[in-house]
Amino acid sequence: MTCVSSRKGTTEHDRWPEEAFGPAYRLVYGHRDRGSARQEVGHLLAFLGLRGDERVLDVGCGDGRHLEALLEKCREAWGLDLSPWLLERARGRKGLSGRLVRADMRAIPFAPRFDLVTSLFTSFGYFLEDSLNAHVMMEMASCLRPGGVLVVDHINPAWLRSNLIPASRFVRMGYEVLEERALDGNRVVKRVRVRRGGGEPLEDYTESVRLYQPEEMASMFVGSGLGTPRLLGWYDGSPLEQGSRRMIAVGTRSQRCP
Repeated sequence: MTCVSSRKGTTEHDRWPEEAFGPAYRLVYGHRDRGSARQEVGHLLAFLGLRGDERVLDVGCGDGRHLEALLEKCREAWGLDLSPWLLERARGRKGLSGRLVRADMRAIPFAPRFDLVTSLFTSFGYFLEDSLNAHVMMEMASCLRPGGVLVVDHINPAWLRSNLIPASRFVRMGYEVLEERALDGNRVVKRVRVRRGGGEPLEDYTESVRLYQPEEMASMFVGSGLGTPRLLGWYDGSPLEQGSRRMIAVGTRSQRCP
């Protein structure tokens, strides 16, 4: 779920994934498992009508749970991420060793050869500057062959504004995880503190993700040569509604692209 690095022009605000996507990830997001990934990928591929002979790139693949499911269904699948810790976990999944690339999503090192590029589980909108997020969109689009499809799974801001949970606490694997959430303009910010046995925090970091209105997401797709996207509320093709938890944008690269 992470792909960002310390490059020139990057602010401290932009670099939060370098702190967030380490060992604490398995505690904070341990409820996201292989079963749910298989179900989501199955619904998505059925909706897209893919035949199983496609080449796929998962940008921000994290520990590889969606990539593993994609590889089970498609001829060829690759994953790209920056976190060494998450990539190491991904290498332990069946078939993924040798299919993982450590790189920055602002400079994706692939030619336009993929039939499908995915950005799943809110792996987009990490940067403070909108121009950087738009550049990431263009980088993902540039990896598609003409007629290839980009899928960006993001938060539905309408749902989030009505359902934001300000604070939560749970215990997993003997660790206490405390989360505090707030809306800050067009971003959602979450502070995470992980500690063991009620002691001092072992990890303390803040996540920050840009929220996009449907028209903003559509504008970025058009600006990246993908045409006006279909906006879904779930992987099965359900239409986006105000009460949809997710906003999944699906766009196709122009046949006339260079």
